[in-house]
Amino acid sequence: MVIILNDNEMSIGRNVGGVSRHLSRLRSSGHYLKAKRWYREVMKKTAVGRAAYRVTRRLKNRLKRFLLPASLFENMGFTYLGPVDGHDLPGLISLLTTAKGLAEPVVVHVVTKKGCGYRFAEEDPAKFHGIGAFDPETGKKLAKKVKSYSDSFGEAMMELAQKDDRICVITAAMPGGTGLLKFMREYPKRFFDVGIAEEHAISMAGGLAKQGMVPVAAIYSTFLQRAYDQIMQDIAMLHLHVILAVDRAGIVGDDGPTHHGVFDVGFLRQVPGMLILTPASLAEQKDMLSWAAETYNGPVAIRYPRGGEGSYRDSAWQPGENVETEGLLCCHRHGGDVTLVTYGSMLDNVLEAAEILSQRGIEATILRLLTVSALPAREILTEMSEKRRVIVAEEVCTGSGIREALAWELRKLCPDCRVDGVDLGADFVTHGSTKELYRHYGLDGESIANYTQGVLS
Repeated sequence: MVIILNDNEMSIGRNVGGVSRHLSRLRSSGHYLKAKRWYREVMKKTAVGRAAYRVTRRLKNRLKRFLLPASLFENMGFTYLGPVDGHDLPGLISLLTTAKGLAEPVVVHVVTKKGCGYRFAEEDPAKFHGIGAFDPETGKKLAKKVKSYSDSFGEAMMELAQKDDRICVITAAMPGGTGLLKFMREYPKRFFDVGIAEEHAISMAGGLAKQGMVPVAAIYSTFLQRAYDQIMQDIAMLHLHVILAVDRAGIVGDDGPTHHGVFDVGFLRQVPGMLILTPASLAEQKDMLSWAAETYNGPVAIRYPRGGEGSYRDSAWQPGENVETEGLLCCHRHGGDVTLVTYGSMLDNVLEAAEILSQRGIEATILRLLTVSALPAREILTEMSEKRRVIVAEEVCTGSGIREALAWELRKLCPDCRVDGVDLGADFVTHGSTKELYRHYGLDGESIANYTQGVLS
């Protein structure tokens, strides 16, 4: 078995931790690697030089094995080869050929530079890790910059930290992606990047909460899955005051199938005592964060999408004393023919669907859930249209949302209620832009309107 370790000193953000430090000690300097490449190229120009190069290379390797301490990998039973310059193709092929011929497990330590060959990517590798369309001449993004939910989250955390010394932030190798670079610089003693170790991030948050801090763990929805056991055992079971900032909830667009955040509602709703909040605007996100940090005293998850807010810019966050058990609802429109229920970033699409339905002579009531842990069934029953037909539109995979639970709660109160719904289906969500995927899965405004009209007919 041959393991190739691509060591560019980065994960997405700068690497942290003991293994990273160990690799730094093993890693040759850039000057050394360049000198080694120059020496080989010069020596191989003549037959005498090639013979001398082979002799000196064998001598160097023997001295290295004799004089230097064993690496972490050798202590684990691997033969360690490297480091080698990953941008020197002949040298890399030579080492890989050697590794292939060995009859034991091998680690090939390849040193590369993230973004190598493109100046702007070399200068800011984190930015270019998952960049959209950009001008290759300037390195600047082509799309106009809008304030994202991640940017808004970072600003809100700065304000909270200024007011309360107990506020601290944990992230898993994503300080830039989660909007926390400024917080990291301003409050280094209250910022913890644990690397790609979401499980540790959540357990650490629990420990900090036990010691009187107010930890906020900012993690992408798709990566939060890794820490499910820690959420259950180390936070919820102890009912600790930990805030989960669930970034990239829902469809994430061009980041692809592995990054869509379409399961968190399902697995977080299973956790006893976990309050799940779903803002539909930047103002609402900020209000929820402030309330979660300053007023609430238990585990809470605030899920928000990639990108900026939609047409709704207000905040309806005015929780009552029993928000954990009764939930919170906002009515955006009244109509007598059907009730559309949604939450979070799906609001714009549902509002568009209501406009299209109205043009077709169908009037819809639009109800938005601000919490999806507790479902305000009685309030929904009070607000819904006279015809008792409910359509739930949500940006999750089938079985990972609230439709089934809401149908159960409503049928207990209103046996003649019928609940249908649209979602992303039962399979993994494919690759595409957010707009393309909404259309593909029937979650854009026109598709929701067509589905609703079909159900009613």
